[in-house]
Amino acid sequence: MARPLATPNRPTPDSLTRQTTSPLYINRFGLGLRPVLSPDRAIYWRFFLEKSFPRYMAALLPFIIAMLIWPGSALAISQAPVPMFVLIYLVETRVLSIPNDKARKRLMSADGAAEAYDRLRHRADTALTKLGAKRGYQSGSLALGLEQSRMARVPPLTFLSVQLEGADPPLLALTAEEEAELLAALFNDAFGERDVARLNQFENVFFRSFTLDPAGISAHARMKALAATG
Repeated sequence: MARPLATPNRPTPDSLTRQTTSPLYINRFGLGLRPVLSPDRAIYWRFFLEKSFPRYMAALLPFIIAMLIWPGSALAISQAPVPMFVLIYLVETRVLSIPNDKARKRLMSADGAAEAYDRLRHRADTALTKLGAKRGYQSGSLALGLEQSRMARVPPLTFLSVQLEGADPPLLALTAEEEAELLAALFNDAFGERDVARLNQFENVFFRSFTLDPAGISAHARMKALAATG
């Protein structure tokens, strides 16, 4: 469930367009970044899990069902705050989070994490090279920011931002074609968002930034991009 932060046809918070690449998008803007989609799309509802109240209500669902099944005991059930707090705590710390370093180390090996990071970095370089060549950038610094939600055991939520040093605003608005090309360059069946999420959970790092100097883009890459747009 990856979403670029800015496209020409997608509303973007005004303050966001003035930010440099930052790992604070999800926490700061939350539901404000929810795409304009119909409620039958999974990603629409996935955004609500970033807010504590919907998560708490989901955790308390067994109590709500119990009150419906046994209405005569509804008052007693509703006046049992300790079990409710315990259940919320367990869901937040044991289900939707990796509780400690020992649990993190069970996700993958150190060698597997290094390999996953190298693959991600290579794909980010490929994506930035293709975008820089297509747009004809010759100077500045292109930066790709990749932020994922910290929650575990749910579909990963990924925000992507591309910025160009010296541009105004620095956050680039991607066209639909550029958005599709960016996602295709970063994720596929062999290495997808869940693989990145596993790496992030293992290292407890949920924001990554990759930079590219457009001056280093080869003439071959620029010609290939020109031929593709022609």
